[in-house]
Amino acid sequence: MASGAVAQAVAFLIIPIVSRLYPPHMMGVTGLFMTIGGILLIPAGGRYEQALVVAPDRRQRRTLLSLTLCINLLFALLLWGITLVVRPLLKGGTYAELIPYLPLLPLYVLLTALFAAGSNYAVGEGAFTRLSVAKLIQGLGNSALKVLLPLFFSASVWLLLAALLESYLLGLLCFVGLAGLGSLCQLTSSARAQMRTLARQYAAFPKYTIVQAGVNTLLASLLVLMLSYGYTTYHIGLVTMALMLAKTPLRTIADSLSQAYFHRAARLKHNAEPLSPITRKVVRTWLWIALPAGLLLYLIMPWLIGVILEAQYAPVADIIRLMLPLLLVSIPNSVLNVLPDVLGAQRRHMQMQTLFLAVEFAALLLLLFLHLPLLTLIAVYFGVQLVDQVVYAVWLRALIRRYERTCPR
Repeated sequence: MASGAVAQAVAFLIIPIVSRLYPPHMMGVTGLFMTIGGILLIPAGGRYEQALVVAPDRRQRRTLLSLTLCINLLFALLLWGITLVVRPLLKGGTYAELIPYLPLLPLYVLLTALFAAGSNYAVGEGAFTRLSVAKLIQGLGNSALKVLLPLFFSASVWLLLAALLESYLLGLLCFVGLAGLGSLCQLTSSARAQMRTLARQYAAFPKYTIVQAGVNTLLASLLVLMLSYGYTTYHIGLVTMALMLAKTPLRTIADSLSQAYFHRAARLKHNAEPLSPITRKVVRTWLWIALPAGLLLYLIMPWLIGVILEAQYAPVADIIRLMLPLLLVSIPNSVLNVLPDVLGAQRRHMQMQTLFLAVEFAALLLLLFLHLPLLTLIAVYFGVQLVDQVVYAVWLRALIRRYERTCPR
């Protein structure tokens, strides 16, 4: 959490510079690129990177890591071929502005997939110091490169993407040597047999978690993806900046907490111990911090945005204000959303998330059809998301109670 907080604090401090270097339409194109890349990241490792946390010993983790890396590389090659086919089809379409940057998409997916695998391996090993350093370097590297690269080149989407890719590469260097690269590359017949065995043993992860994670990612990125059908990249840039200021920092910290919670919850489950104490601690601590901070931010947001952002980003203040109630519920949910993996409820989790996606997609389609002003559309859409998040929180609590009724301790 500390490394995420430091990285996001620095990212926040350089926002005034970023908003003056890169206009909203550049942020919009970059936001679309990252959103599509985030969706493609879901199947990139077969979700076996999640199994790295729950594997009971180092031997299994190393074998699973080899399996994950092989899938990562094959998926990147497949995606590279797909981009060659898709590029001509996008001309004149909704996502035409992405065409020049599509060759970077397989590399972005590969680097982020490798970083996710390294992170989860570190969690499984309990190597939180190394994980913290990797996340800190990746976050600080991205922030620093956004500002430093324009000293030598003209500010552009290319520079934003270059900063992103190079930061993941820097972060990956921290994981070199953690798992023993030599053993990972020895794909003997015995190693391949072990990979096949573990692939079957942890088949629930690709079978259910790919769909569930894909749905979860779509839930988070649906707004940015669909705005292209009724609004310009300027409007997408405003939403991207709002997410960068409000949601991304909190989600980064929440993801770090989630990995630690995942590790602890998996150990408690192995020992047949209750999960309520650590779950209540997460929620109670968040509410003590978030309620007063959220009220203060709501009051000062227009002034704050006026100070830190260029004038053309002024509508970002209203977007963030509309986002605050949703963040109050969704951030603790994003810490606890590993519970279905720990408790073996991936199928039910997938079904629930799919239902949420259907509801939110239908709501967004209706709102786009009505051609509403941007802020009205966002207010209604965030309201629908808030209801879904409350239902999700209630379901997670029921999942814990059901487990603890059968827990022997």
